[in-house]
Amino acid sequence: MDESMQQGVTESRFSGLQIDLPESGSVTLGNALRLASETAIFLTDRPEIVIKIFDLECGMEEEVSYGPYVSFQLEVANFEEISSLGTLQNFIPVYYGSGLEFERKFAWVAMEFLNGKDLQEWCDDGAGEGCSEAWVAEFRRAIYETFSIMEQFHANGIVLIDFKPENVVRLSDGNIKFVDMGAFFTPRHFGKTKEYMYSATPDYAELLIDSSNIQSGVPLTQASDIFAAGVALFEMVTKESRLSIDDETAALIKADPTAYLFRETQIRDVWQSYPHLEGALPLVETQLEERRLLFAEFWHVLRGYMAEEVEDWESIEPDTQDSMLMDTGMNFIRDHLPAPMQWLAEPVAHATVLRRLRYGSMAELKAFMGNPISEAVREDLEIHNQFVQYLRDQGELGDFLDRLNEWDVRKHDLSGHWAVSAMAGCHFLADHEDYSYVIKAEMDDEGHQYYRLSGENPDEIPVTMMELKDSRMVWVL
Repeated sequence: MDESMQQGVTESRFSGLQIDLPESGSVTLGNALRLASETAIFLTDRPEIVIKIFDLECGMEEEVSYGPYVSFQLEVANFEEISSLGTLQNFIPVYYGSGLEFERKFAWVAMEFLNGKDLQEWCDDGAGEGCSEAWVAEFRRAIYETFSIMEQFHANGIVLIDFKPENVVRLSDGNIKFVDMGAFFTPRHFGKTKEYMYSATPDYAELLIDSSNIQSGVPLTQASDIFAAGVALFEMVTKESRLSIDDETAALIKADPTAYLFRETQIRDVWQSYPHLEGALPLVETQLEERRLLFAEFWHVLRGYMAEEVEDWESIEPDTQDSMLMDTGMNFIRDHLPAPMQWLAEPVAHATVLRRLRYGSMAELKAFMGNPISEAVREDLEIHNQFVQYLRDQGELGDFLDRLNEWDVRKHDLSGHWAVSAMAGCHFLADHEDYSYVIKAEMDDEGHQYYRLSGENPDEIPVTMMELKDSRMVWVL
């Protein structure tokens, strides 16, 4: 289980400590930005660098605390592995090095300070403003880009395992980065699954399935991340990671516990293997008493409940049973969502439902969050946009236009035609190992910069589009 960190600037026994970084000189720790029982993230006298401290104190002179020590090793290994995987390193903080201070009983990882808010903080602000139409559009974009990054992790054989809103930061410029590198299941764990240190937060994980797979040597899959993403979607707009249930329904389910007794046995088995989870992973009966169901139990409980309440359930065709389960669960989830966000009930349901009915890939979940360009915009791009014409001439246009969402295009007032986001173009070019040179044309009153493809004018100084890949204010005509 991963403990939630208390946020806020806090003094600590590590404040004032000086640490020498391998290539960046020394830094001095200030106050703790985030503080948990075994780890803390510290500001330093270098604004661009923070230090994550792993407290290894165990009360014995010749030993260190095993849990945080292993977490430190995993985080360093994950940083180093991901930093070697090309474009993935753009989606995590810059890694400045790490170290182990055995005698002083702590370890550290130095990384980039990210100026922004985690997705939960950002969504809380949006909810406070009433989930305006503009904010909902930006929410779709932020989540679409988050899921696109997850898709790239999966393409590299990496399962995030402990995905949740607080582990994703939306930077002040709108770009997305992932933090908390400790739980990833990566290619180096294949063939060594039983040795993998499984660490997940119960609300975002199907612990009964994944812990069993780990013990059996079965590799974890993206089904775990799809489930976590569904729970995260729900939490971002409700501030809750569990589903509330009314007194009457809870009483009806508890009156006939046969529907969930097997799950109770499985949960107790997990407690035996992972004793520290006994307080964090409650029995189904306890969840019913508290009127708050984990998503990992909700669908099992709902199916058992429907089997008892729906007349002649056993005579209904399996496919029809599944459709009824999906519809009932989706409606139940929808009732928990604020009105402007009730459209999320469908992706939340399809991401968290029983694995055999679940979305098979992040691409399916991501597609639901997209907002494709209109046919009129598509036609304009095909006729008038130089970049689109360039891709067509090179035989590389492919599905580029199919990938574009409304936030990837902007109307150029002077020409009356549509421009393409340089970010979207660069993502596509990265897939094709291609580079285009562009020349800055103009800037509008809102600070958006427009570029055109480079010609043969010797007075022009072209730049590659890849140099513009991180800016949301750059468009190609």
